[in-house]
Amino acid sequence: MVLFYFIIIIFLFPQQAHAYIDPGTGSYIFQTIIAVFLGLSLSFKFILKFAKNILHRLVSSVSHKKK
Repeated sequence: MVLFYFIIIIFLFPQQAHAYIDPGTGSYIFQTIIAVFLGLSLSFKFILKFAKNILHRLVSSVSHKKK
């Protein structure tokens, strides 16, 4: 727990860093965020479609057995 607080304090009070971030880095980060979002949304869509297809097959097979 002490280590957790130590890490929090380090990130809350960083020392000055004289660093340069390339202008292309921002667009790269933006593209990565968009790619992750689109990838997750498409994966969720395909999983949902697959689950609906399986449920539809189960319901239709049960309804055919009742007739």
